[in-house]
Amino acid sequence: MEPRPPPPPSTDSPQELPRAAWRCQPWKNGGGVTQELIRWPDREAFDIRVSLADDTAPATFSLFPGYVRWSFLAGDAPITLVEQGGAEVALVKPGDHLRTAGETQLVSRLPAGPTRMLTILVRRELVDRADVSVGHGPAPGPVRFSFQLTSQRAWTYSKPGPLLATDHVWIA
Repeated sequence: MEPRPPPPPSTDSPQELPRAAWRCQPWKNGGGVTQELIRWPDREAFDIRVSLADDTAPATFSLFPGYVRWSFLAGDAPITLVEQGGAEVALVKPGDHLRTAGETQLVSRLPAGPTRMLTILVRRELVDRADVSVGHGPAPGPVRFSFQLTSQRAWTYSKPGPLLATDHVWIA
């Protein structure tokens, strides 16, 4: 049995979100299943939602009007995301990402086969007011959520603290 990597460095002791607590949900477009890691608040009209999905075939992503979407490569195989209007973005290494409006149509291409994507949705007004920020690598300020790409583990922080790790996606 391999040793588990330590939790992310922080001034607070983070709470791990165990995989058993992740909720499987069908994609809005019916094309697959996602694992919802966390939803704040835990209701249909959420402010923030983090999910992890295996992309096994090229697909059209679901629309989320009123939200900002961050799509992070969390798997080993690359993915190309094609925005409505034809702009193409290749996500090649874990942590590469694309930020779009939730109503922007995205279509995926899988040049090397199936991969995994971490998606963070944030209600647009929270982003516009700078109440919430999302990123990859060391965070410029205290974080309240992080996802380690190498171990595929997630944490929340009751007392937001700094995150210095380079292989984490975070919400501040």
